[in-house]
Amino acid sequence: MSSLIIVIQAIFSLICLIIGSFFDWRDREVPNKLWLFQILGGFGLLILYFIIDDPHTLFVLGNVFIGSFIGITMFAIGAWGGADSKAIIALSVSSPSVGILLIDTSNYLYDHFPPILFILFNFLIVLLLFAFSLIIGGIISSFKYALFEQPNLTLSDKFALLMSCIKVDQASIEAVTNVDFVEQFDEETNEWIIKLSLFMPEEEEELDLTIRREEFSKLRKEIFEKAVETDKKSLWVRLQPPGILFMLIGYLMWITIGSPLATLLLWIGP
Repeated sequence: MSSLIIVIQAIFSLICLIIGSFFDWRDREVPNKLWLFQILGGFGLLILYFIIDDPHTLFVLGNVFIGSFIGITMFAIGAWGGADSKAIIALSVSSPSVGILLIDTSNYLYDHFPPILFILFNFLIVLLLFAFSLIIGGIISSFKYALFEQPNLTLSDKFALLMSCIKVDQASIEAVTNVDFVEQFDEETNEWIIKLSLFMPEEEEELDLTIRREEFSKLRKEIFEKAVETDKKSLWVRLQPPGILFMLIGYLMWITIGSPLATLLLWIGP
């Protein structure tokens, strides 16, 4: 019976992540009701799990605590958006305490480390692959136009741009969506400058979706007109990646093949 509950936990969490990925892909915003539903449903399944199987209480609750702590901390420092944090907290409650592994089933570390750590590691791998694809795209773009036009950019600035941004042609500015314009025109200095932050501005999280779309449309029009006026051929924009989709991929890895983190820990351990 306990194995059936684990399967239900995995499917329930998977369905919630799929729904969240849909909203995140379409709007870059996920309804709070979804995460509340996942947390409440996850607690219900946990209670049933405790009643039927009597698992190690501290291990399961430790997973919930660690996931909640990471989610709240990362949001507090602005490292990622509210939806990503809520997804981590909800997953720490609703996901099974063990993976439904098809590969790597002999690794005993899966029984000793909170699963949310493995899920987060998989999520990080997906993010790094996404960043790597942007770097490759930047290198390819360098054959078309100069990547770094500003003379005062540091090496770290250039690396941050390649890791999180792409360059778009002037004609494409009016069509771009789900981006931040990190390259903007400074009226005081009468030049284009880079405004790049690795952290998410808190005000973006607080604005209503409709208001954000209106403000973005207005800003996009202003930047396009200024690009035409100053004969700006291309400019940097930071992508707003669908983080919940990346988390979905990392979770799918966890419940099927496990995590490279477990293999790494086994390799470096005794």
